[in-house]
Amino acid sequence: MAAVQKHARDSSSRFARASAEVLRNMYVDDLLITSASEADALSVAKETASLLASGGFPLHKWISNSPAVKERLSCSSQGVLTNQVKTLGMLWLPEVDALSVAPIAVKCHMLVSKRSLLMSVAKIFAITVYGANSSRGSNIFATDINRERFETSI
Repeated sequence: MAAVQKHARDSSSRFARASAEVLRNMYVDDLLITSASEADALSVAKETASLLASGGFPLHKWISNSPAVKERLSCSSQGVLTNQVKTLGMLWLPEVDALSVAPIAVKCHMLVSKRSLLMSVAKIFAITVYGANSSRGSNIFATDINRERFETSI
């Protein structure tokens, strides 16, 4: 991750938009970008692929909720187009532009304690907050689910 960030900073003059997106929206090995239009999505996809490839970090998978973007990306040699994104513990379903999470497993034999109860409540709250704040509009290239500050009252 540090190597990718350094490469993005060093290449910011050649790839201004892609560098900014990589520095702001890269989480471990996932790059999640929201675009305002299909043309912008294609532009940032190509620029990002070029930026990362020039540093020896070729992108391997693409995803979009736009059929036009998916079609154009599948014709390029910039990586394999995939049908779903699993990132940050969540699953993005691009066909319906929805986030999904795995159900929380409750072990019947688990000792109920204040700590275990608070952990379960925290998981449910995190899922609820993500769900409430993730439906901000249509996402063209990928989704940015971690950019907003969560200030939700219970």
